[in-house]
Amino acid sequence: MRALLWNRNVRNKKDISEFLNPLPPDNILVKEVGVSQREINKAKKRIAQALFKKEKIIVYGDYDVDGLCGAAIVWEGLYELGAGAIPYIPDRIKDGYGLNSSCILELKNKFPGVKLVVAVDNGIVANKETSKLKEEGIDVIIVDHHLPGESLPEALAIVHTTKLSGSGVAWLLMRELKTLGVEIPDLGLAALGTVADMLPVIGANRSIVKFGIPFLETTRRVGLRRLFEYSGIKDKPLDTYKISYIIAPRLNALGRIANSLDGLRLLCSRRLEKGESLAKLAQQVNSDRQKMTMEGITCARDELKKLENTPFLIFSASSMYHQGIVGLIAGRLTEEFYRPSVVISQSEGVSHGSARSIPELNIMSVLNEARALLLDVGGHPMAAGFSIESKNIVPFERKVCAIVKDKLKGKKLVPNVQVDGKIALSQVTGKYYKALSSLAPFGLGNPEPLFMIEKVRALEVRTMGEKSDHLKLFLDDPATPEKEKLVAESVGFYLGHWSQKILAGDLIDVVGYFTEDNWGGRTRIVFRIKDLRKR
Repeated sequence: MRALLWNRNVRNKKDISEFLNPLPPDNILVKEVGVSQREINKAKKRIAQALFKKEKIIVYGDYDVDGLCGAAIVWEGLYELGAGAIPYIPDRIKDGYGLNSSCILELKNKFPGVKLVVAVDNGIVANKETSKLKEEGIDVIIVDHHLPGESLPEALAIVHTTKLSGSGVAWLLMRELKTLGVEIPDLGLAALGTVADMLPVIGANRSIVKFGIPFLETTRRVGLRRLFEYSGIKDKPLDTYKISYIIAPRLNALGRIANSLDGLRLLCSRRLEKGESLAKLAQQVNSDRQKMTMEGITCARDELKKLENTPFLIFSASSMYHQGIVGLIAGRLTEEFYRPSVVISQSEGVSHGSARSIPELNIMSVLNEARALLLDVGGHPMAAGFSIESKNIVPFERKVCAIVKDKLKGKKLVPNVQVDGKIALSQVTGKYYKALSSLAPFGLGNPEPLFMIEKVRALEVRTMGEKSDHLKLFLDDPATPEKEKLVAESVGFYLGHWSQKILAGDLIDVVGYFTEDNWGGRTRIVFRIKDLRKR
């Protein structure tokens, strides 16, 4: 265990104690996570003023899970205070990315008395939009965690840090409003947003996720409870894997290809009938999204097959790509080919794109160098979104491809799998899994411990999934005496192609991690394969 902690830079007695036994989020100090107490006080004072004057407040969120959870936290807190709070989640296609002053002015006409906007999980680069709203007599409080631009917007208050998720910052702000009468906000939503947005699960984020997951498991939110049921994880222990790969995609799907506001309704609805219908909708929309994503990935792969070598930057623009799934296509391309990817949904006038990257390249730095060709851009070093005039796509491609080639030239672009150590097949047991679970929650900054098991025999080779793109193996150790033999079940997602390369009886080395499978009414420990090689 000490070796695993050492690999995670947790090395002295104090750090080990804090890592294994983090304090509850109530103990998170504003200063420690880089949020300005002065800005929180300004936000608090302005909200109190809006309450006193009975002004209407627009809570302007974002259409991803982090933005939905952050908006839900803020809206519910303001509603609890008796504020005339109007929740709004922008439509990805109609409203675009980030704070949109036109949407807010339309809402102001519809709901007279709007004097304040709380922008949640967006706004830190919305300089023009914030200035327009200021001219219209509307104050803006920005609650965000994205990277700021060269100058900050002229907002009344900016509650910001890059150390937390957007929902984490929202939770912190609402916690600080307890003197106005707000109860401690729902930590489960902050944990959901933090995991979904792939924040490092260390420090304050580790505390939010560790203590927030139990709130999710026992949530009374009818929409989430029904979503757990329809996705097959009802009454099963929640972990970061289930949040990332089962719950988050279903919520994200609503914002990608359906009505963004339905995601917020699903989180906040208190009516059983409504929550159930929205959960069913999320399930169906996610199935549609999966199909559209696979069609887009196939199209991009076909383009790459025409090239002699994989380029430094995978660049694909097509009118067949739905605007809401370009990020998913880019992510899968980057994962499959280990190259940064830019994917654009092409249309007349203005097109929208998404970028994903590898650790060797800060994709935001690349996009900033080509900013003159973009209408707007925002994101992180590993992921970003942008809009562009369609006539500029070709020069933009030339520009970013040249920049990426210059930055990556000479680098060995091979995924680096950091293995924590070697184990024997006999250690793939519930007892060992339980010991490793003390390191949870896992995620970026604290990955699942990866182990190598050498010279194991493939007793049975199968594929899983509609398209046979997943691999299932039953393994044993040929060196173990027959009476002591252990047969271990293992699964490799998107490794189905290996079924054509290995046969029953072959010796292989596998790299992977432990997971608990609760399928079919029984619980078993499965070794999830990340990579393998034939001996």
